[in-house]
Amino acid sequence: MNGSLLTQAAPKATRSDVPELSEAEAIRLAQSGDERGFERIYRLHSQRVYALCFRMMRGNAAEAEELTQESFLQLFRKIGTFRSESAFSTWLHRFIPQDRHFPERISILHMVASVGL
Repeated sequence: MNGSLLTQAAPKATRSDVPELSEAEAIRLAQSGDERGFERIYRLHSQRVYALCFRMMRGNAAEAEELTQESFLQLFRKIGTFRSESAFSTWLHRFIPQDRHFPERISILHMVASVGL
């Protein structure tokens, strides 16, 4: 694998006023709808999620960013279902598509969308 592929980074949250919450506290805040919890979760996990998506998208940064965003949107919609029965990172991976044919399906969906079907 090309070394430059490993240096790709997820877009980082930019707010500097987010306190350094523990993961557990961030989860509790996010489950109660607090934006600070969501932001902390994103800061803690976005680079790892992006790196996985980048590999899945075979080095396509734009697709990896889109997939990362979709994964976190799903996570934020489902955060209330996390019950601490497993590691949060394990639970988070549920929201990253694991289908190895996902890039091809994305391409097909983009083609269909572009012709208006």
